[in-house]
Amino acid sequence: SSTGYSFNLRSEVDNNGNIFIGTAGTSPAGFVLVKINPTGTILFNTTLNLGGIHQFASMRLKGNKVLIVGRVSINLNAAVMAWDTSGSLLWNNFYTGFGARDVEMDGSGNVFLLTSNANQVSPTSGQDAVIYKLNASGTQLWKKKYDFGGQEYPTRFTFVSGKLSIIGYCSTTTYFDWITFQTNSSG
Repeated sequence: SSTGYSFNLRSEVDNNGNIFIGTAGTSPAGFVLVKINPTGTILFNTTLNLGGIHQFASMRLKGNKVLIVGRVSINLNAAVMAWDTSGSLLWNNFYTGFGARDVEMDGSGNVFLLTSNANQVSPTSGQDAVIYKLNASGTQLWKKKYDFGGQEYPTRFTFVSGKLSIIGYCSTTTYFDWITFQTNSSG
């Protein structure tokens, strides 16, 4: 069932035609990963309850790893969970930010986490875009912060040809506008 905030989910298909669905729910409570084979048989339905209310944001499937990101109301930080494609939990962790917005992986298994947080660039910069780079085990390699002169709320990104392309919105005291920027894999 839905978390009540919104019923967000995402699905991806692997090279064998299996469907992976990521979401969050209240019954059972937690982040949910479901795998369905091409004939419609549920191969697994696993839930990770990190306490509090779970807000699903995004999911990515690459190779033999599935990542789900979101926010948990107990600490409001960016939550990241990694499973293998057989449904075994590999790791989960929290990173400072106003909930995770999106996640990507490179060909080496490194994970890029998109979030935002207040006053990261300077004490008065407001809400700033933040990208974390984690290794394949979830250990933080770096954290990069970006301010474009307002309140930045990144929403999605993609990793193509060694570059991260980010889109979101920015607000100032007089207007809202969309923002897009691109970085290399070093941030």
